Amino acid sequence: MKAIKNISIVLVVALVFVGFLFLPVRAWFMEFESYVRSLGAIGPVLVVLVYVLCTLLFIPGSAITIGSGTLFGLQTGFVVVVLGANLGALCAFLLALAPSIRPSASRVSRWFCSRD
Repeated sequence: MKAIKNISIVLVVALVFVGFLFLPVRAWFMEFESYVRSLGAIGPVLVVLVYVLCTLLFIPGSAITIGSGTLFGLQTGFVVVVLGANLGALCAFLLALAPSIRPSASRVSRWFCSRD
């Protein structure tokens, strides 16, 4: 079982490496950059939303961080990255907390109702 796991990991890493070699990833990033630039003031909002989505899907945000700094400059890129990372962390926290809210609320309401 451990050998299958190791072979699977090596295979996935090899496929990602080959994909970066042969797929036009650089062209995709350049197209995304030109699309974000064409949006004007809405561009940073789009990047924040993409950063939140990447955070929720466990995709590392280092490429988005570097791209934001390159695309928007130091100050705007910094604000975009901080907002995206913090909103992503908040959304992840709320998603993790959601299953425990309803049982807690019912316990609290029973406690208040029993106090009468």
